[in-house]
Amino acid sequence: MAKTLSKWYVSLIVLPILITYLTNHFSLPLLLSDWKLSIIFSLAITVVILGIELKIEMDRSKTNDLSKKSDMAVIKRLLDTLDIKMLQEEVLQKDSWNGYLHEAISKIIDYQYKSRLLENKLIDKTSQKLFDSLNHKLMSFTDFSAFHMCGSNHGYLIPFKDSEFREKAMKDSQKIDELAKDVYKELEVLIKYLKRKGYLN
Repeated sequence: MAKTLSKWYVSLIVLPILITYLTNHFSLPLLLSDWKLSIIFSLAITVVILGIELKIEMDRSKTNDLSKKSDMAVIKRLLDTLDIKMLQEEVLQKDSWNGYLHEAISKIIDYQYKSRLLENKLIDKTSQKLFDSLNHKLMSFTDFSAFHMCGSNHGYLIPFKDSEFREKAMKDSQKIDELAKDVYKELEVLIKYLKRKGYLN
């Protein structure tokens, strides 16, 4: 809107001078060589230009609103599937040596599947880029964990600490913790951006 108005004010000064100069220099019809008529003519042109620009701006604004609503629905769907609170409490802030709640890991896997669906792609390129970055870190975390943790009878995934390779299991656990920290950093950046842009309350 500000850009449009700035063009409005500029045209009030420039157009009358330009039209008068052109009519004098190129001997255009005398109708346009009169200052009053040239001002009226320039104002008419300006009103038309302003009307067109306002229409374009309003259409763009409506499109942006629809895009934001669409993105908000997708973001809510993805974050509900991931369950941020459970992810933080049961995975990212825990030591993998003590194990992760199986339900929390299942939600990560469900989220990873849903985030790949075309219907869950975002229009906002920055949001999509941040989600992609988070997904990349989550993939590294889940891929490594899948080969170095196993299920237990208590609904937890734990490292192979009860096997004969206990020392290796400890190193693997440290690696898993590092990967979890990487996920946490990416998640923090994503959440801050989504809040700043009004996607989250």
